[in-house]
Amino acid sequence: MQRDVQNATQALRAVVGQREVRWVPSENFHLTLKFLGDTTSAKKQQLQEGISTVAAQMRTFSVLLESVGCFPNVHKPRVIWVGLRDTSQHLIALHKQIEVMSQALGFATEEKPFHPHITLGRIKGHIKDRTTLRRIGTHVEQFDLSIIGEWPCTAISLMASRLTPSGSIYTCLYKAQLKTS
Repeated sequence: MQRDVQNATQALRAVVGQREVRWVPSENFHLTLKFLGDTTSAKKQQLQEGISTVAAQMRTFSVLLESVGCFPNVHKPRVIWVGLRDTSQHLIALHKQIEVMSQALGFATEEKPFHPHITLGRIKGHIKDRTTLRRIGTHVEQFDLSIIGEWPCTAISLMASRLTPSGSIYTCLYKAQLKTS
């Protein structure tokens, strides 16, 4: 799946370029269900237990990878993404269960609506020029991306991220498989 996303968006990467965007390496593509921030060891243990409970209740499913866009919008892009279409509504249900579980553990409720996506790149912080931002947004807006394919969702992972000058480094702390039948 990661290689498919990389290949399907290669032309967009080429036209937008490297100067203004820090592109995410394909091995770092992921879907964030809930951003937790700094977390204690005790909370990590509780999260693992909660994730196991949620995973035991959910069956594997697939989502469609399609379309590209920007957050917050194409006029002021900060993040370039590939959208996920959840035709079965299983992803939405999974997100809600993770939200309820993490809220019960004392994590804040997410204020923004859930917009399932894979981050392709982030506009570099020093880029403030409206003309440059609009040019990037126009390239994204005009990029024709049909459905890349299906992405099988088979597990929930608790991930740690460490920010470095060259981008985030991700480490899987725990992984629970969804039910297969």
